[in-house]
Amino acid sequence: MVTLAVAALAFPAYLALRGDWRSWTVARPVTRAEWLRTTSYFPFTLLLAGLTLVTLMPSLVFEALDWEHARRFIWAILFWIPMVPLMVSLVWWPPFWGPLWYRRWRAAGGSRSVLPWTAEDIAAAAALPEGRRKARTLRNIETSKGFVQLALANGW
Repeated sequence: MVTLAVAALAFPAYLALRGDWRSWTVARPVTRAEWLRTTSYFPFTLLLAGLTLVTLMPSLVFEALDWEHARRFIWAILFWIPMVPLMVSLVWWPPFWGPLWYRRWRAAGGSRSVLPWTAEDIAAAAALPEGRRKARTLRNIETSKGFVQLALANGW
């Protein structure tokens, strides 16, 4: 069950960090809070949530083996290594920790009115061999364009 949860968190993060899913950067905000409305850090949060679960997995074994000191060590020390960045990623993520496409998007303005796909990225996606990845990427480019048009129309 834990493995399925980690996979469910890791796969969207993998797609986003690889650059196949970029519409999250320009999507409408989930929250109404002004200080959270500028930029989304959703995939980074997913990735850190998955790392937190992976960090906690050995504690299940230690609980079953009745190794209380090892279990406490994981919860008292190791748990916080991914958990603190996870909490911070809800509101901020350093651009230099992101992939190249993300850093370029942030350098270009990094707002909902800036398309996260460059002309070269769109051409590269169109040149991909036919398959699920190409279809998913082209669909995401169109979704991103729609979000950017909505942002420009509404002054976001």
